[in-house]
Formats: sequence, structure tokens, C-alpha cells
Amino acid sequence: MSNVVSLHEFFYNLLIVKRVNNFTITELRDALLDSTSNAFSPKEARLYVYRRVLFLESKELLVKTKSSHSKEVRYITSAQFENVLFKSKKTLKQVPEKKSLEPESFFTSLQKEKKAHEDHLLMIEGELETFASLIKRYPDQKNSVKPFFNQAEQEHRRLYSHVRAISKILKQQ
Repeated sequence: MSNVVSLHEFFYNLLIVKRVNNFTITELRDALLDSTSNAFSPKEARLYVYRRVLFLESKELLVKTKSSHSKEVRYITSAQFENVLFKSKKTLKQVPEKKSLEPESFFTSLQKEKKAHEDHLLMIEGELETFASLIKRYPDQKNSVKPFFNQAEQEHRRLYSHVRAISKILKQQ
């Protein structure tokens, strides 16, 4: 086994700098969340910690222990852990913070959404006219065309309600 092991920066800080030992995945996740400022969501942190722990366990640098009286699984550093040189590596991409929509971009977004619904509404109106025309020209086939007509009518009502709702919001502007 190699005597040099690369660890991600966050994990290096926890295991080498802070010397965290005899921990559960949850405890290490919480320590990671405490030491990083919003770099991870709790779920992402748990997955990240679990992957790193499994990596170190596969290299026999961490040992999984399970107590007989509980289901709790703890990890402790092995004897080999002390003989390995660890180096920190920065491989995680910086995630830009999500910006909330500014009022101008909110209204611009709504205008685009309204336009898309209006365009779709025109297409549905064309379908309704076509289905009505087919029912009128072929009354004996009314039962095969009517379900499509009804479906288009429902879609028309749904889109029309979206357009009305967005229009009410845009009138406030």
C-alpha cells in the first residue's frame, strides 16, 4: 500500500487536523457541516462522508466496529492510519450561492411564461376547432373523436386559468 494518501480538504481537516476518531457517520457529518459554511446540504454531507469513510475503510485505514448492545456502527483509526502520510487536495467545486429572483426578473419570467401558455392555448384552440369540424363532418365517428375533443377542452381550461392567474400578478406591476 502507498504511504501517501490524498484526502479532500474538508475530510483532511476533520481526521488529521482535528484528529476526529471513534465516530459514527452522523457524528462526522455533523462535524463536517459545522466546519464548512453551507458547502453541503445535510444529505450531500452524509453521502460525502460515507463515501470518504468507505474509501478509507477499503484501504484499511479505518476499522468498522459495532457494539454488541446497540446497532450503532462506529469507525476508529487503525494502526496503519498512524503510519500513512496524508495530503490535502482541493477537488470540490465551489458552488455559487443561489440568488433570489429580483422583482424585474420575476416579472420578466412571468411574462415569458404567460406568452408560452398563450401560444399553447392557441394551438389547443386549433385542435378544438379541428375536432369539432370532424364531429360535424363525420357524425357516425363522434364516439371516437369525442374523447380527444374532451381532453383538448380540459387542457384549454387549464391553460386559460394559468394565463388569467399570471395576468393578475402582472397587473400589480
